[in-house]
Amino acid sequence: MPLVAHKYMPQEMAASELQATFAAREHTLEYLLNALRGQSASKSLTSYLITGPRGAGKTTLVLMLRLRLRDDPALSKAWLPVLFPEECPAITSLRDLLVTALRILADDGYPEAAEWFEKAERESDDERSQDLAVAGLQPIANDQNRRLILLIENLDMVFERGLDRRTQATLRRLLMTDPFLMIIGTAVRVFEALKTYDEAFFNYFCPVPLERLDDRQVRELMSRRAKY
Repeated sequence: MPLVAHKYMPQEMAASELQATFAAREHTLEYLLNALRGQSASKSLTSYLITGPRGAGKTTLVLMLRLRLRDDPALSKAWLPVLFPEECPAITSLRDLLVTALRILADDGYPEAAEWFEKAERESDDERSQDLAVAGLQPIANDQNRRLILLIENLDMVFERGLDRRTQATLRRLLMTDPFLMIIGTAVRVFEALKTYDEAFFNYFCPVPLERLDDRQVRELMSRRAKY
């Protein structure tokens, strides 16, 4: 019988499978959860960038983070995760990023997000549409008495395609002036916009590096997959 290769796609797994097969990154997950516990009532928020080579487990870690935020009573009262698709080629501006957050919240069952999404989509002027998206996200967070966490994979691509220097500065002001949201993103490495001194996001994200799995961790991961 010929061997069949299966593409590993954690975003298509059921929650039970994801939890049963999660391995090797528990320490990093707990680090992020503890960081969020510590910021639940903070007047300023720290955003995070998870970095690591392809196959290092960034997607699985983000999905597990969302599950734990949902299942932990204290964290679920403090945070509202907004999980972006792994690939977001349609996001080519800050306006697109914020409107996409509204659409995801609408899909997750928040009717007020659907109303604001429609308002922002109807507005033909990008600047005004962007302002409408912010105007919608803020009261959703306030009404829920929770802060938003934008979980964005391939954040480097979002920056490269959609955020010029002006809109990067706008996003940073939004994150810092009225901290109702934070970003937890992923990338293969820390990218140029975060390393350049005169850029708005220089040293802004707290780095969360994922090293390659060692032999023991690989065995543990394979063992859990085999048992499931």
